[in-house]
Amino acid sequence: MSLDVAYPVQTGESGKSSWSPGNQAAYNRIKDTINSMNFQIIGEYHSHINGTPELSKDDKEFIKEEADSFRKNGVEIRNWLEMILKIESKKYTRKHAQSCDCSYLKKRIRFNIRGINSPLVGYSITIGTYQYNLETQNFEEANVYVP
Repeated sequence: MSLDVAYPVQTGESGKSSWSPGNQAAYNRIKDTINSMNFQIIGEYHSHINGTPELSKDDKEFIKEEADSFRKNGVEIRNWLEMILKIESKKYTRKHAQSCDCSYLKKRIRFNIRGINSPLVGYSITIGTYQYNLETQNFEEANVYVP
């Protein structure tokens, strides 16, 4: 599978272990737009700041509810893909030139980005992806590749 477009939806309010639409009307408009344009929904993505790129119990419940909501509104979804970005800020004692490197970690991938905003700051972004089978209601970690 290749992903052509990902639309950010920043209408949420999140806490350490929760997420909810901050503006329910805006969130519903986004879902209605997706439905009316006949986009194929394959899932969603979200971040865990300084956490793990793994699904929490709350993540799994949200995914089940969201997939069911789309299906009840006539959107055909067989499998749901959830991408989690673990984002960590890195502070350096010596200056770094702008750089980016990529490494594979079993089924995940990590990007290290240095010197973008400041030569003393960088970011580590680890991507984990999970497939949710709506028929069996099972979650399974999927492999992540970058072309």
